[in-house]
Parts: sequence; C-alpha cells; structure tokens
Amino acid sequence: ETCSSFSSKGKRLDSKRFTRTGTKIDVKTLERSLDEQLKSSGATEVGLCPHRRRLYDDCFAELVRQVTIECGERGIVLARIRTYFRQLI
Repeated sequence: ETCSSFSSKGKRLDSKRFTRTGTKIDVKTLERSLDEQLKSSGATEVGLCPHRRRLYDDCFAELVRQVTIECGERGIVLARIRTYFRQLI
C-alpha cells in the first residue's frame, strides 16, 4: 500500500493507492475526498460543470485502477467504457 493523490487541473483529490484490492473503508475515504473537493472547488450541483466533471472523472479513474488490480480484464472493460463516455461529452 502506498499513499498518493490524483489531481484535477491543479486540485488534489487525496486517496490511498493500493497494490491490492480496495476495501469498503478505502472506497468511503475516496468518496469523502471527492465530496470535499466538490465543495471546495466551487463545482455546481446542476447543469454542466467542468470542475465537477473532472473530479468525477478522476475519481472514476481511481476506481478503474483499483478494479484492474483485482481483475485486469474487468478493469480494461471499465476503462473502455470510460473512454467511450468521455468522447460523448
């Protein structure tokens, strides 16, 4: 286990990065960090907001990474889906 963070345009969203699968506590910690960043970034709750979109995208990337550790094939499919939806927006 190593601690690090991922960022969205200069904003840090702290999370623990693991070389093992994430636990429920890890996911709750990531969710709390996301909520804090959403509040501090001034992201709007409705409509299109680039700040909110980036934060959710970064969080989803972290979840894909965690899933990939457990099952590489599942992680590849999730990453593919993420790429598809990014192109739609």
